[in-house]
Amino acid sequence: MRHRVSLQASTPTRSAETGASTDVWTTEETFWANEVPAGAREFVNAHQRHGDLSTLFSCRYRTDVTRAKRLSWDGRVFDILGFWNPDSRKRELLIACREFV
Repeated sequence: MRHRVSLQASTPTRSAETGASTDVWTTEETFWANEVPAGAREFVNAHQRHGDLSTLFSCRYRTDVTRAKRLSWDGRVFDILGFWNPDSRKRELLIACREFV
């Protein structure tokens, strides 16, 4: 495990000026993980080109990872798509993520 990864949670806040609700992401935990690029794709949405990168993070087993949170690493932000315990022994957690570019 050679990368420091931050687990972030969203907190809805309301703007005092406009009253609009926005999400503020705060770091809950920082832990060591390995990063494995899993793939990339490009697509067109509303006549604009977009891309996303699929990445898999491997870390020690933890119980605080949910799909409502996200990971931050090296100035990049990753949405959590899913996670699983590959050997059912609670030793390792694999976290599938997507980064929009």
